[in-house]
Formats: sequence, C-alpha cells, structure tokens
Amino acid sequence: MSGELTTYLEDEFKWKNRIIFVFAESFEDQDYKKQLDHIEKHRDGYKDRDLVILKIIGDSIIDAEPQHLDNLQASELRAAFGIKPQQFRSLLLGKDGGVKINSRYPISACDLFNLIDRMPMRRQEIKAKGYAISCKP
Repeated sequence: MSGELTTYLEDEFKWKNRIIFVFAESFEDQDYKKQLDHIEKHRDGYKDRDLVILKIIGDSIIDAEPQHLDNLQASELRAAFGIKPQQFRSLLLGKDGGVKINSRYPISACDLFNLIDRMPMRRQEIKAKGYAISCKP
C-alpha cells in the first residue's frame, strides 16, 4: 500500500474497526449482490464485531459513513490490493491493519464471524462484553 493510504487507514481505523472492502465493477455484479445480502441479513453481527463496510464500485467508493471517505480514491484502493477494475473481491482488514481474508467470492457472514471470533483481539472483546452475536445461516 502507498504510504499515504496506509497512514490514512491507520489514522481512521487501526485498533478501532475491522474493514470489509467489497470491490465490484458495477452494482449489477451478482457476487456484489450476494455479498450485500450476507451483510444485510447479519447487520447486528457486523456491528458487534466493529466492522465498517467500504464498497468500491467502478471508480466510486460507497460508504454508510461518508466521513471515512475524505482522502480515499477507488483507484488507490484497487492498486493497493492488486484488484483490477472488472474484478469482484471481498477483503477483510483486521483492527491491526493486516489483510485477514482476500476472496474472489462473497464471504458468508458465518464464515467471516467464525474467523473473526477466533482472533485474539476478538476473544478479548467477547470476554469483556460477556457475549457475541452469533451467525444463524
């Protein structure tokens, strides 16, 4: 990743949020639609795991929290992760800033939650809260 992009992501998200990047060529991409369906059906579980969803569609970045977009460009994100404009990709960045999943296919909420819930930082979060919102397929 470029220095500016890395610095920006660290300043905005590191140690605060996990990030799901969903890359697609268009809103009509079937894998994109499947990924959004997984997200919508399990919104509470995503929130419980401090997940921020950034959707990169063509040359645009779509986000539910526009303040996160100030210094990001779709082309920069694609280049940073080696993703071509026509490719679908789901990518998980952990709270530590490391890439945890880089998938060419939609990631089910259950698979995602199982992976995250095994991470040491997430285990500490569960212990502190005393619960975790589980996935029901």
